[in-house]
Amino acid sequence: MKRMGAIAVCALVCSAMQAQIRTVPKERLLEQVSPRLSIDSTALAFELLELETPPMSEDSEPVSLDFPFRNVSNREITIVKTVSSCSCVRVSLSRKILAPGQEAVLTAIYDPEGHPGKFSRRIFVYTAASEQHPATVLRVNAEVAQKAGPEGEYPYVCGSLRLRRNSFELSSKPETVHIRCYNSGSRPLKISAETAFIPFPLSFSCEPGIIAPGEEAVLIMKIDAGAAADGTYPLILKGCGATPSESRIMIKKTTE
Repeated sequence: MKRMGAIAVCALVCSAMQAQIRTVPKERLLEQVSPRLSIDSTALAFELLELETPPMSEDSEPVSLDFPFRNVSNREITIVKTVSSCSCVRVSLSRKILAPGQEAVLTAIYDPEGHPGKFSRRIFVYTAASEQHPATVLRVNAEVAQKAGPEGEYPYVCGSLRLRRNSFELSSKPETVHIRCYNSGSRPLKISAETAFIPFPLSFSCEPGIIAPGEEAVLIMKIDAGAAADGTYPLILKGCGATPSESRIMIKKTTE
């Protein structure tokens, strides 16, 4: 009976997580896959499909990277939209309608603030041929050093909230876990947690209850995993100004 109960709990958690995944915008899912290109994939000739930012830190100013390209077809091409896989990359075009043989420049502006680490971001370019399949996929690579000062001690970013760590392991024994955090934003934060995906008792609190800008705090989780099935479960932080997929503390439960 215990085994059947554990299987049922695991199935319920997996079903709930799948429901959450379905809410992720399509633009974010595109980052995970290699999309099928439209018939205009041979019409736009880019000089480079991949560029790398210069050495940066979170304190650096945004940097612009230019992707020159040309319409090599014998017909007019209209660019209807561009989609970036991350909000850290903004895109502008020198022109959206290109006559045969006409040149243009796509400029990617990369803002490193709040994005420490080594990343590869994609830019999807869509033409009038298809708004479902891009004509071209560009890539911006960046390696960003952590910001100097207190924020550098908190490498994991959840919106305006930064964490000392974003995962931990626990056993079947009752435990109290502390995670130090820091408000890197300009507004006070009141942090709570969504525990719907946690199949065991968990109480959450933040001390202090309101985190002033530039101040540190501690997230406190009192947990009794008991006989719950082994696995990794997401605790979703609320109130930090980020999407659920960007605000997770991963809890790994293992049997002793």
